Amino acid sequence: MAEAGKGATAPSERPATPPLPPMGRSVALLVAIALVSLGTGSLLLSQYQVRPGWAALALGAALLYWLPGKLPGLRERRERREALDGARRLDEAVTKDLSRRGHRLPTEIRARLQEAQTTLRAAIASNQPASLDEATEALDLLADAHLSGTGPRPLRRIASIVRQAGPAVLAALLLRAFFYEAFRIPSGSMVPTLLVGDHLFVNKFVYGVRVPFTLTKLWARFPERGDVVVFNRPGDESGDDVIKRVIGFPNETIDVRDGKVTICAPDGSCEPLETRLQGRVKQDDNGDTHKIVRPHETFDQYRETVGEHVHVMQVRVPHQELGWPPIEGCAPPWKVKPGHVFVMGDNRDNSQDSRFCRQVGGFGQVPVEHIKGRADLIWLSLGGPYGLRFDRMFSRLP
Repeated sequence: MAEAGKGATAPSERPATPPLPPMGRSVALLVAIALVSLGTGSLLLSQYQVRPGWAALALGAALLYWLPGKLPGLRERRERREALDGARRLDEAVTKDLSRRGHRLPTEIRARLQEAQTTLRAAIASNQPASLDEATEALDLLADAHLSGTGPRPLRRIASIVRQAGPAVLAALLLRAFFYEAFRIPSGSMVPTLLVGDHLFVNKFVYGVRVPFTLTKLWARFPERGDVVVFNRPGDESGDDVIKRVIGFPNETIDVRDGKVTICAPDGSCEPLETRLQGRVKQDDNGDTHKIVRPHETFDQYRETVGEHVHVMQVRVPHQELGWPPIEGCAPPWKVKPGHVFVMGDNRDNSQDSRFCRQVGGFGQVPVEHIKGRADLIWLSLGGPYGLRFDRMFSRLP
């Protein structure tokens, strides 16, 4: 047999796959840059340098997003993984189309498609970039020409994105609709328990499963006394949600004097909530008490027990009793209506709550079906002179 010409390559032979660049230096550089940027940002924020701190944190996050696609080793690995995933998705799509409509194709075309699939599967198993690209392109062209079910390439890409992202989006929507929802504190009515800029997770199934777009609940139950609840504002269900603490239940009578609460049971027996003076503080309108840089007020804070919950509530100094209009049901004492709860803010002199009836612009007592869930956890706290309140993050509500 004659020898092959000089420089010729046997058809069955392919050039070896170039080894991937070592990842050690790339990963070390990425981790070092991220740690330096995030650490610098945290240090600056803790020293009240808000703008430089946020700039450093943003730089660290941007580098973490951008560098994996640029560093040697990481980039090549990502490209290979994407090529393998695309080849597998193409093989699955052709297999489905052949099973559904392959009997309509000429025998020769069907055989060519199956042969191209076999070649692609061998390339996937060998993980050789050159042969994988070649096999993917060959099967792609055949599928475009003879299988309408695989569709044009842009449509296949869109379908692939939907298949990958769809389950995650659906899971997020179900989680938000029935289990947990994020909520941000926009005002100071719950200070000092909640500060302006606190971000919460609200447990939505603890009081029953709410049917979407309705006020109907399945397996509904009443909140417990002292729970911090989020609810639709009665009379304005499409407006912003409200957060307050549950104080009174149906048929109880609630009285408030000097910011302190007395609860009278249906049998006429009355008992004030247990309170103990904690101290006097100065705070700004966000509820922050340290390094106050805004106009501020002075408050007396009390340790208060409501049911099983022990928390801190406050009244303004000097305390001035809120004036009540001479309207029936709008002035103390308040009797709680059936199917309703009486809610109040922990910032007693700075909270529009069940003490204010609708005739004076409030919302009054809250129907139980309006309650969306119980606020359980502060997962992020932004605002005030610090920019980021690390000490409040991932803390449970009292």
